[in-house]
This record gives sequence, C-alpha cells and structure tokens, in this order.
Amino acid sequence: MIVGNAKNYLLSAFADQSRYIDEFADKVRFPQFYPLSLMSSAMLERAQALSYDLIKNPMIYVSQNLCIDNDQLEQLKSNDCLNMLVAPVESDSGHLTCAGWVKSDCPLFCAEVRLMPLSDMLVNNR
Repeated sequence: MIVGNAKNYLLSAFADQSRYIDEFADKVRFPQFYPLSLMSSAMLERAQALSYDLIKNPMIYVSQNLCIDNDQLEQLKSNDCLNMLVAPVESDSGHLTCAGWVKSDCPLFCAEVRLMPLSDMLVNNR
C-alpha cells in the first residue's frame, strides 16, 4: 500500500486527491476500491506462473463479486504490506477467488471473478 500508487489510481479516476491524501496534514485514506484494483496484478502474476500467454489468448472479465472490510481499510497506512492469494474455484480456471490480508487473520477483501478468453466472446458474437 503505497501513497504514490494510490495517487496515480485517483488521478486515473479523475478523483480529487485531497479528499483522500494530504501529506502536509499527514492524512492518508485509501479509496475503497484501491486495494481491489491491485487484484489484477495478482491475477497477472498467477497467469505468468502458470505459463498462460495473455498476449496470444487475452482474457476478459465476465463478472466480479467484491467485498471489503471498511474497518480495516480505515486503518491502512502507507507501506503496509498487502498479501494476496489467487486460486481457481474447483476445476474452472476462469473462475477465480482472490483474497488480500494486511495485518489481521481476517481478509481485508475477498473477491470472486469470472474470466473468459476474448476469442470465445468473439466466436459467440458472430
């Protein structure tokens, strides 16, 4: 959890950064979906570890179910370590579960994501 990355996240969303971060007042409040936005990187790392070629066979999101613990979110500080686990649900490699932990035994967030190859979508739309 790095403030500079959160600022980039807010900038890309055209959000007012001062609502969340003010270094002069030592105020850091991470946006609610910022930790969840890091989930995509964890999924990319998992695909790479499995030697899945996302350039030759890109995937798209079909659905997402997301849940975040707002009490833990309020306690996050810059440089807190966010650990994430991405795993397939049963035998469907396009159905993933992801969870992130910071300082607690309880996850900061849990997510269930369904992906499909872009080529499948293109075939179905012809």
